[in-house]
Amino acid sequence: MSHPRPAIEANKAIRSGLSWIDIGRLGIVQAALASIVVLTNSTLNRVMIVELGLAAVVPGLLVGIHYAVQLSRPIWGHRSDTGGSRTVWILAGLGTLALAGTLASSTTYLFAEHPNLGFVIAVLAYVMIGMGIGASGTSLLALLATRTATERRAAAATITWMMMIFGIIVTSIATGIALEPYSHGRLVTVTAATGIIALFVAWLAVRGIEQKPIVAAAPDQSMPPQRFRDSLRDVWGDRQARILTLFIFLSMFAFSTQDLILEPFAGLLFGMTPGQSTQLSGLQHGGVLLGMAAFGLAGIVFGKRVANLPRLFIIIGCLGSAGALAFLCIAATIATNWPLPYNVFLLGLANGMFSVAAIGTMMSLAAAGAHANAGMRIGVWGAAQALAFGLGGLFGSFALDLGRGLAMTDGHAFATVFGFEAILFMASAGLALAIGNRSASTDPAHPYCSRRSDRMETQIRRNQQSPAEPIFPEMFDVAVIGGGPSGAIAAERLATVGRSVLLVDPGNRIKPCGGAIPSRTLKDFGISEDMLVAKANAARVIAPSGRVVEMRIGNIGFVGMVDRATFDPYLRERAEHAGARRLNGKLISVEDGKDGTLQMTFSQNDGDASSQNLQLRARMLIGADGANSAVRRLMFPRAKRPPYVFAYHEILESPLETETTPCATDQCDVFYDGRISPDFYGWVFPHGTTMSVGCGSAVKGHNLRQATADLRRAAGLASCRTIRREGAPLPLKPMRRWDNGRNVVLAGDAAGTVAPSSGEGIHYAMVCGKLCADAVDTCLRTGKASSLRQARRIFMRAHGRVFLILGIMQAVWYRSDRLREKFVAMCADPDVQRLTWESYINKKIVRRDPLAHVRVFFKDLGQLLGITAGQQ
Repeated sequence: MSHPRPAIEANKAIRSGLSWIDIGRLGIVQAALASIVVLTNSTLNRVMIVELGLAAVVPGLLVGIHYAVQLSRPIWGHRSDTGGSRTVWILAGLGTLALAGTLASSTTYLFAEHPNLGFVIAVLAYVMIGMGIGASGTSLLALLATRTATERRAAAATITWMMMIFGIIVTSIATGIALEPYSHGRLVTVTAATGIIALFVAWLAVRGIEQKPIVAAAPDQSMPPQRFRDSLRDVWGDRQARILTLFIFLSMFAFSTQDLILEPFAGLLFGMTPGQSTQLSGLQHGGVLLGMAAFGLAGIVFGKRVANLPRLFIIIGCLGSAGALAFLCIAATIATNWPLPYNVFLLGLANGMFSVAAIGTMMSLAAAGAHANAGMRIGVWGAAQALAFGLGGLFGSFALDLGRGLAMTDGHAFATVFGFEAILFMASAGLALAIGNRSASTDPAHPYCSRRSDRMETQIRRNQQSPAEPIFPEMFDVAVIGGGPSGAIAAERLATVGRSVLLVDPGNRIKPCGGAIPSRTLKDFGISEDMLVAKANAARVIAPSGRVVEMRIGNIGFVGMVDRATFDPYLRERAEHAGARRLNGKLISVEDGKDGTLQMTFSQNDGDASSQNLQLRARMLIGADGANSAVRRLMFPRAKRPPYVFAYHEILESPLETETTPCATDQCDVFYDGRISPDFYGWVFPHGTTMSVGCGSAVKGHNLRQATADLRRAAGLASCRTIRREGAPLPLKPMRRWDNGRNVVLAGDAAGTVAPSSGEGIHYAMVCGKLCADAVDTCLRTGKASSLRQARRIFMRAHGRVFLILGIMQAVWYRSDRLREKFVAMCADPDVQRLTWESYINKKIVRRDPLAHVRVFFKDLGQLLGITAGQQ
């Protein structure tokens, strides 16, 4: 996601992105691509059915093949996201498409004399067509999305699509004239010439475009490329993206069902020649062009006054398409007495209305992924369209052949197919009601299709550009300050139940953290294992003397390792996809307003002096902004800060696993050594291709950076390349009170929910965020401020005893190296290991074996008193 920028930088981004001329050049490329496709999808299938007398299922199957090949478009989109030149993909795809189109038209000779050979060559040609469309089309749209400034993105989409339709119209009319009188040789010549011209024009148009700067989110070159399945999950985890995918499939299935039979319909029932029916296709696309223009004009005139204008046009377009198809049912029964050109033009007009509105939504969502995956998103939607077109064309031609085979008249067979399409468009209109409707479901929803979100984006830009602008004219149900695991989970949960949520986070800081979470965290919060950078199945504890005790987890679970550099943004994106609005900034002040709401002031871009402050309002506030919480400082001035340790770690490039390297990729190493930490511990945690190495201490003057260097030498990691260094305080005791009794509650590190002794915080922070969100929602629903107390009450009931025991352990065993040595020796006991891992994985004290607790107690006591007889 791109971050809000000051007005000066925002204007610079517009100037440095694609200009209107550049956008027009990409529109020419889109038109060139469409000019080849229209011949293979419209003209050639009519020739096969009418002139060659083939069954309609033959061209339907061939077109279905090239759409089936395009199901791999997400792969091409992902590759264009993760490296390589998109220009090369565009031109290579167009070249392949031009060659394949000529090859496909050449099969008309073979079908007449050698139908089997003709079909084989045609299959090859249509496979190449699918490859060409997928490679060029996906990369072209990804290039447009990533190099067009946000302010121009929707307009750019409309311009390029209108130019695409214009290219189809020009090609249809020109080739329709050039094909008269028709012959197979003339068809091959026209197709080859069209391909050569299109490729040359596209080469001229796309030259230098990729040298323009990327103004959308770009991949972080310091991080490894995102995996395909991670990028795909990011798209499918977005409810609005899923709705749009389903809508694209259903509506395109409806449209494509008539795509292969409309020209045969004109030829069989209205006696039109190939040239005339091809021009009829051009007339239909002329209606599409006018429908797009109508949407653009309506946006200028009514955009500020009509809520959800894109959704309105989608619904009107779908209903209009259903009506036009109903008229075609009538046309099929009275044939030549029906004004077919007007009917087809009306169908195109309705198609243009819903398609351009859907395109605008698509382009808004294309650059909204968590990992700069515009190509993947466009690939997914392209695959949905390809699947719909392939199945729709095949279904339409098959249904037509079936109807004619059942002794129906040609008119009744066509009318049956058109009627089915009308029903599909009605269903599409119903599905469109959910686009941009966050409150309609408890599933996560993306904010970009919301009118409230659009107003907010507009107002943020106004506040950036106009210092005289007053208080931001929006009030949220809840403002969540801090976008770590606790704040992100709280924002996601509140947005999921329909609350308007503002999530505020600088977005540019990575918290030092080993990244360990129990396997149950994945289940409790719906986290995919793909987010894990490593899995640990054991831990080694190392005493000051160098003694090593290995603690195997067994088959009860595992310790998952996450990298906070990717895990936290992932959680924030989930919250945003659920409907929360994000603001990149810091809280400056907050006070109770006269109307009972909280008046908040934020600095943007992490306090950049050139940015304008924002003033926002909210009914409730969740402070999840870390150990040095600004919310706690401003709203809990008398609260005592919880005790904390200062943690420091370094992310290293993992060494090769050899016999001389003591560190393994499937285990965590914990060092209890006063030289590394006099009151805490040091750690070496695997992160796949990297490792987290660090330590913590509350002792003032203890040099954590030097201690980490000593730890690296002790672990055999001194020569490993350092990727980044981070430090932050960790609270080790929950605060006595998390809420102010009115409208504010603390969560995560701000509330002190980090486990003593272990320093574990991610799982507890996420649990705390969930409980705080539920408490705030209850308070908003009932009006009872006392509901805010339930968050701490439930949390301490579930985890307070664990925190108490861990606190006692730290106070007893971490005081000296002599005691740390005994602590490590005690960890060798099987009862200790079993109870430790079962409690860690399940996040509760194990009660099913009380005798084991008794044995551990006496063994602890024996270690403290120096009685080690019988110790295993």
